Amino acid sequence: MRKRLVTIAIIFIVFIMATACSVKEKEYKVYTNDYVTFNYPKDWDMKVNESLDEISIILGKINDPEFVIQLGVMKEQEIEEVIEQAIIDAKALLSADVVYEEITIDGEEAKELIIESNLLDITIEQLYHILKEEIFSYEIETYFNEYGEVGNFISEMKSNNEKLKELEGIIDKLETENEEENISIMKAGILIDNIKYYIEEDMNSIIKQNIIMSHKGNLRLFIFFQNNKEVYEDKIETVRKIIDSIEYVNNMN
Repeated sequence: MRKRLVTIAIIFIVFIMATACSVKEKEYKVYTNDYVTFNYPKDWDMKVNESLDEISIILGKINDPEFVIQLGVMKEQEIEEVIEQAIIDAKALLSADVVYEEITIDGEEAKELIIESNLLDITIEQLYHILKEEIFSYEIETYFNEYGEVGNFISEMKSNNEKLKELEGIIDKLETENEEENISIMKAGILIDNIKYYIEEDMNSIIKQNIIMSHKGNLRLFIFFQNNKEVYEDKIETVRKIIDSIEYVNNMN
């Protein structure tokens, strides 16, 4: 479950837009499913992805989603463990300023992380942790013998294109029968592609994101909102209105 949370945060980075127009939303629509109900701007698009154990509600304008609301049912203790680990991981980020707050959603306790970071640096740091903690191969271990702390890895990837190409070659050749490890290898490949693109386009912007985690009994509620800092500051008031409108459905199991 922890890996799923990290994966969503990583994939969500792809949606960051360099520029965007500011529009003050005044009209809202109501969305309701078996678990929650909330209001959202009438001119925002919505996409709902459902699986056996999870619902992801993606909100925003076409090609510029504002945030994701994720719902799922799991054991209450497991939810609390995932939330606790996410807070520990966020606070340990070297390349980010992290603010931790306790809020409520429809009267239920919620944990909020507000993270501000350099787009390139945090992408490289996410790659570092995936390689170190989720991929177990002799080639990766040998590659990492050159680096100590994550700060050294970030500096090297930003300044040494040959080392980044070398790492990409290693990842491309990795094979394993472990499904979870294969997913991590895929994530690492996506991050390397993003890092190459950010370096080529000289994208060194500051991003801000909110991760809100709560639950009511066995119902898990996670919210992700992210954009570059300027757009984030412009949109956060609207996002707060959506979050404040969230209510749990009374007849949920």
